[in-house]
Amino acid sequence: MSFRFDDADVLGLFSIDGYIDAAKNTPEQAAEFIYKRLKHNRDQAPRANGTARETPSASIDPAAVPQVGASHRPALKDQICKFLDDTNPEILARVRSGQRQVCVMFASHRISELHNLLGIEKARGLVTYMSNGSVNIGIGNRVGNCINDLCEGITQGFNLNFIGDW
Repeated sequence: MSFRFDDADVLGLFSIDGYIDAAKNTPEQAAEFIYKRLKHNRDQAPRANGTARETPSASIDPAAVPQVGASHRPALKDQICKFLDDTNPEILARVRSGQRQVCVMFASHRISELHNLLGIEKARGLVTYMSNGSVNIGIGNRVGNCINDLCEGITQGFNLNFIGDW
């Protein structure tokens, strides 16, 4: 997490790299950003015994997720397409150009909808997803070749793997 205190050029950082503008935030807000990042990193770190911590999607009881039959696939695919277009139209543009794995930085308020649409058995055969551990705060953040959510605020990175014809 980078904080910018002035307009000086920093060797190794690019204009598209995300940062928190210290001039636009109070010390309390800066402390909150740091706290959230540390909490996220702690929650993502493996446990002492080497096992991964549960993600929200992994904690869902598979029996509680309705099974989606082949007849429901077109409607679910339409919902996924609308969700991705609302996030950023570039996502589906990349997929339709043949890219099957896409990194997306989703705004935090979209994460639960992501889990609801793509959760455990729901989107089997359409798309899979996994958190890549990236978190950014602010506007204009970019992580590698990830596509940013068009909404401002805290974003979390996910790798989406598209299956079949999109």
